[in-house]
Amino acid sequence: MSDVVDQITLGLSRPYFCNILKKLRENNQENADTICKYILAEQAEFNIKNSTKEGKIKILVWLSNGFDDRKRYQDMTKENILAYLNNLRKPQDQGNGWINSYNNRQMVFLKFFKWLYNQNEPDLTKRK
Repeated sequence: MSDVVDQITLGLSRPYFCNILKKLRENNQENADTICKYILAEQAEFNIKNSTKEGKIKILVWLSNGFDDRKRYQDMTKENILAYLNNLRKPQDQGNGWINSYNNRQMVFLKFFKWLYNQNEPDLTKRK
């Protein structure tokens, strides 16, 4: 899967994205493979920009890291995801900057998990 990691991270703005995906592969190969398959599907179906790819890789790797890379994406429950997102809340943040992080990650998770559980759905609009 190393070739796939190199393939999907080719042309990205920083080597950071390749490095975090390779580190995830060392700790949880299944989650790394799932991210790679998802990014490849997104590229083929929606021709996503590199900046979009970077954001999705980063957010999905961080999600796995949030569970110490011990929990497969397939085993994550709604409660797990909500607990992870709630850790982003910063009540003392006067500017409410955490809200953008929360909403952005929530959108990525929604699309990712729709894809994860409906990969064979021929109607792409049902996975968007």
